[in-house]
This record gives sequence, C-alpha cells and structure tokens, in this order.
Amino acid sequence: MKKVVIIGCGAVAYRWYFKGIKNSNYCEVAALVDVDKEALEKAGRYLNTDKLYGSLEDFFASKVKADIALVLTRHKLHFSLIKECLNNGLNVYSEKPFASNYLEAKYLLKLAKDKNLLLASAPQVKLSSRNKKVKQIIDNGILGKIALVRATGSNMGPAGRKDTNYDPKWFYNDGGSLASLGIYTLSLLIYLFGEPNRVAAYSGTAFPYRTVKFGPNKGDKFKVSAPDNQIAILDYGDGTFVMFDGSYTINHPVQNDLIIHGELGTLYVRGFGGKDSIILKKDNLETKLGPDDDCHIKWNLFWGVDNLAKALEKKEKLIVTGQFASKVIKVMDAMKVSNDENMMVKYREN
Repeated sequence: MKKVVIIGCGAVAYRWYFKGIKNSNYCEVAALVDVDKEALEKAGRYLNTDKLYGSLEDFFASKVKADIALVLTRHKLHFSLIKECLNNGLNVYSEKPFASNYLEAKYLLKLAKDKNLLLASAPQVKLSSRNKKVKQIIDNGILGKIALVRATGSNMGPAGRKDTNYDPKWFYNDGGSLASLGIYTLSLLIYLFGEPNRVAAYSGTAFPYRTVKFGPNKGDKFKVSAPDNQIAILDYGDGTFVMFDGSYTINHPVQNDLIIHGELGTLYVRGFGGKDSIILKKDNLETKLGPDDDCHIKWNLFWGVDNLAKALEKKEKLIVTGQFASKVIKVMDAMKVSNDENMMVKYREN
C-alpha cells in the first residue's frame, strides 16, 4: 500500500477522493494538509486520522512517511505545491490542471525527471472503458477518414447542479469553465486525435451574474469574474476539424458528448459507459458498440491515484501522465492566445 498525503480537504476531496481512498486496494492515508483548521479536523474525523497539518512545511517537519502527494487545492496553488512536494522527494498526483500554463508544466515535468519521481495528473479520461473503445473504433478505421467532430463539455456548472453541497462560487471566479469543466472534453479530444495543427478560440462571460440554485448557499447572488463561455475550432489538417465547447452556459446539455463524422459512418458518444454509450450509424444501420462492463458504475476520480500507485509498484504502466496533461495545457494556452490576440494560433509552433 502506498501512503498518500492529501493536500486540500474541500469539496473535490469529499466528492471523489476521500471515498476513493477509503475503498482503495493500493493506497492509504498518511496525513492531511489544509490551511483551514476546521476543514482539516473535519476531514481527519472522516478519514479517521490524527496526522493533520496546517501547511506542507509542518508536514515535512513531522517526518511522517508518504509516497504520494495528492494535490486538491485551487488551481493557482498547484504549481508551488507540486514544486515543493517534488523537491521533498514525493511523487505527485494533481487535480487538473496541474499548472497554470505550459511553461510551468514543462518546468515541473523536468523537475520530476531530475528527481527520478513521477508526476501524474487528472483528468484521467484514458482510464474510461468507453473512451478506450471510441479510440479503438477510430484507430481501426471503422469510420474511415474523420472529417468533422462536434465535442461538447458544457452545462451550467455547480451553481445549477442539484447535488452541489458546497459553495460553488469559486468555479466561476478563480476556476472558470475551461479549466474546471471543459478540460475533460478537451483532454478526451487530445487522447483520441492527438495535438492539432491550428487553434482558433473565443472566450467570454455570457452571464456576469449568477444565483446559487441548490445546496447550503442556495439563493446567494454573485458576480462572475472568470470566462464562463469557451468555444474553439481545432484544425488537424487535411480538412479535419473539431468544434469544441466547454462552458457554464448550457441549461440543457445535448445528449451526445461527441459526434464523430467519418467517410464511412458517424459515431455518437454519450453518457459514461454501457452498450448505449457508443452508437455507430453506417449504411442506414444503427449498432450499439459501447463497452458492456461496469466501469461507468464504479467510476471514481481516485482511479488516477491508484494508477500512479500501481506504476510505482511496477504493476502497471502510468497512464495519467503529466506529459499527456501538459499537451492539454498547451492547447489551453493556444486558445487563450487566439482569443486575446484575435488570431488563429499555429499550435505546433507556439
């Protein structure tokens, strides 16, 4: 069992990672770190540990042993925390994105390599059996040449979600829809099709004022300061284009996350798994190709940490690599440049 120090004990930790580590066969809690004493003590009770620290400095001074640092703080803190963990000999798994820009990502990856450590990052789209099946279909040429892909990763965000049991305002300010939500779909696109040749993107704030609809902060009105509407066109060359959106502006998301149009047929991708999650339309026939397994039922974000733990034990290849995540960050950088400079970005040259 690999020992994990969890840094950040907020909503994301409770929604996925605390439950995940409780049920993990590969990881166990070494310690918890959070600047909020009340949140720290609450998390300690939930995970039944008294190894609680108000800062990373306090944790390292305690000499408590850990193999992996799990970083679950706000985005802007990721770089400095990951850097400190790597410099203190810890392998790292970070929530997405693990760096604010591609230059930071390259720095952290080099640091990890120099220290002979592993740096892994969410989102773990490569671990989904649905996504692996889609890639297999594409790679096997079942669709023929791909011409056009419509990819959506949008909804109204946590302020409009019934299961929100925390204060969601951060996601519309320090977070933003692309880094907090759209990054899942963007990562899937890079996994399926690789890196684009050119990027054209638009970013803005469609709804500058919001009201929390559910949870303990229901009724709170707040101002939105980060872009909540993000779209992009990714050019893969040879007439192949992807139309992407990753926004907090969609009240009723469309049924299909992906619609992939190829010369020989069209693939409709929806939900998280099961036979109905992938439908091929070809020669006027419909075929259900989704994986017939329970991946979509058991799915948990902690699987990424388990993958890192198994890689450290040499039982499994590291799939949720920082190298892959850095490619996604690079595309996000290109999108920002495209919007800010009102230009199409030649991605492979930036």
